[in-house]
Amino acid sequence: MLEKIKVNNNYQKKEKYRGAHYRWQDRAVEVWKKLGLEGNPASGFFKIFRDAPDLAERCYSFVIDASANDPEMLFYWKYNDLRRVQK
Repeated sequence: MLEKIKVNNNYQKKEKYRGAHYRWQDRAVEVWKKLGLEGNPASGFFKIFRDAPDLAERCYSFVIDASANDPEMLFYWKYNDLRRVQK
């Protein structure tokens, strides 16, 4: 939700943060920031933490150890790899 605030007679948009409702949402945001990614996590990133928290933690550990140039892509790649092996 956005609200307008008045600053020096100019209006700017200020984004309200309502916070996470579940622990997995908090963890997804925390991992996103620790990976050095900008902005907010994508919905697919949240979905991984909601549906497969154990795999998400393994992917996070893998990405941290790998020190990749593109940690988001490596995270998704490792998740898909682990999920395929698990089936």
